[in-house]
Amino acid sequence: MNNDRKNDTTEKILGLIGIARRAGKVTFGFDAVMQDVFKGRAKGVFLSDDASERTSKKIHDACDEYKTRITELMVSKSKLGAAIGRSDTAVIAVLDKSIADRIAEIAGQNGNTA
Repeated sequence: MNNDRKNDTTEKILGLIGIARRAGKVTFGFDAVMQDVFKGRAKGVFLSDDASERTSKKIHDACDEYKTRITELMVSKSKLGAAIGRSDTAVIAVLDKSIADRIAEIAGQNGNTA
């Protein structure tokens, strides 16, 4: 993928995440995301490309167990955090199915659904 196309894709993803945040349909941070996965509220979980191995493994395990789609984004923690008006954020959950589906589609992955 060339740089312009990659940048367009990244901007679309971050824009959708920002819209979901303004609509109150995003939770962020490990503990809040895990709670939404456990309670079935998370329609999609999205990880930054520089999330720690420990965070990534625990989130993947929970999403596999609770059959929640997880998508690894080619976005840094700082950019993911900026999209929701926060500092570095490694993981978010989107609570709206249509937005979560669209982000995953744009990211070009189906995610890991167990």
